[in-house]
Amino acid sequence: MRKIGEIIRYIFSENEKNTELKSGRRKGYKNVAPIPRNNPRNIYGLFTNEFPNLNLTTIKRYIELTRKGLNFYKSLFFEYIRREDLHIGGVCQTRKLAAISHLKSALSSNEGYSNLISAENEDMAEYVIEFINNIDLTNFFTDIVEAQIQGVSIFEKKYGVRGNKIILEKIDIIPNHLIVYDDLNDEYIILDIENTTQEKIRAVSLNSLEDRVNIRKLDTLIIDKRRLFEVHSYDGNSQNGFQNGCIDSLILAYYFKRYGISDWSTYLEMYATPPRIGTYDPLLTNEEDLRALEEGVKNFGSDAYAILANGTKLEFPIDQGRKQSSDSFKEYIEYWNNSVSIRVLGQTLTTSIGDTGSYAAASVHNIIREDILSSDIMLIEDSMNRLIRELIDYNYSNVTEYPVFRFPETKGLADKKTLSEILLNLKDSGYEPNIEALIEEFGFELEKREPAVDSGKENNVGEGAGKKTIDELIKELI
Repeated sequence: MRKIGEIIRYIFSENEKNTELKSGRRKGYKNVAPIPRNNPRNIYGLFTNEFPNLNLTTIKRYIELTRKGLNFYKSLFFEYIRREDLHIGGVCQTRKLAAISHLKSALSSNEGYSNLISAENEDMAEYVIEFINNIDLTNFFTDIVEAQIQGVSIFEKKYGVRGNKIILEKIDIIPNHLIVYDDLNDEYIILDIENTTQEKIRAVSLNSLEDRVNIRKLDTLIIDKRRLFEVHSYDGNSQNGFQNGCIDSLILAYYFKRYGISDWSTYLEMYATPPRIGTYDPLLTNEEDLRALEEGVKNFGSDAYAILANGTKLEFPIDQGRKQSSDSFKEYIEYWNNSVSIRVLGQTLTTSIGDTGSYAAASVHNIIREDILSSDIMLIEDSMNRLIRELIDYNYSNVTEYPVFRFPETKGLADKKTLSEILLNLKDSGYEPNIEALIEEFGFELEKREPAVDSGKENNVGEGAGKKTIDELIKELI
């Protein structure tokens, strides 16, 4: 309780808004209003000229600038990639939305958010549920998973006061292109984008000999750290969070894939229409017929018809090598798409199963995917519990047991199938599973089937009729 007055005075004091500060490290503006998230001025050329015509040297410069702390170009370029490349955008979306299915499953019960919170103190539990209801939980969870892709997600917290408690009214992600990393102080700094232009950022990034970006030349915001909330990826161990995640590998995959698509498009433009050969008898064909044949051969690809004089022919030679060349381009693109799927999702089957597939393949791929999904769930739970502890400390004193946020444990299809096989073996051994235990394990109501009274063909009862295959059992239970 002793912290409430201090926090309210600092965070909600409007007379401190935009007060210019200077320090030995950098200058900036103390900001208590929402952090500006608009794009810097004079950025249009990046999307119309620089990004569409990138080469490997420029991409290397973007990644190197991120290593030095300036994530501006790489972050904007990655957003451009997600809009342009359907596959990269799709797998990133799948990765982010997969965790939401756990939230939906947890909220499907009558307990609602209470199903996610365990606490010994009822007042604390109600307080946590109240703050969860205040925020956009779905977007918050997807933005947390975004850290697994881009390396780090930083959020701005907006506090309020309700009754005698500090509450979290809103928590929004700060776009990564607005964040600079200071490796000397191991902290993330927010650009004052209203006073920053693309030219200023370009000027700071031109010196390739420096080990880091000179932050003193950038306009930044000095923000109370209690307003910020950091989430870091499990993927990578760099001190600079922007070097973790899978973003760098996706950018490089996009670069090589894009040139393959460009070459394939050029190839199709030249060779997709079959070659045409016009033949004529030089003794019987006059000059007018020859011109008609020439126009017919030239325009047949677009017109799909030709009027030719008697004695002239239009032939279409078949070239098997061209199909093989086209297949090479297709295999090249599929290789990069599969590599992207493996990097983001850990598998390829669920995003592009193709013409073949089996339950065995699905089981293997599902296990790999569940492993990655489990790490995303763990990151969400860890982030929520850190946030809960912070808010509890603001409002309660001498706390020993904090409320805990946990998703209810769920079982995938492979787990349920394995359990069904175990139950079937137990039944064959003479052990009947408890109906209540089955309901708890499978997550839905089950009714015990009454044994058939009549016998004979009408009820399909006889030798072997009582035994079911695993697939039949799964069909009944799942």
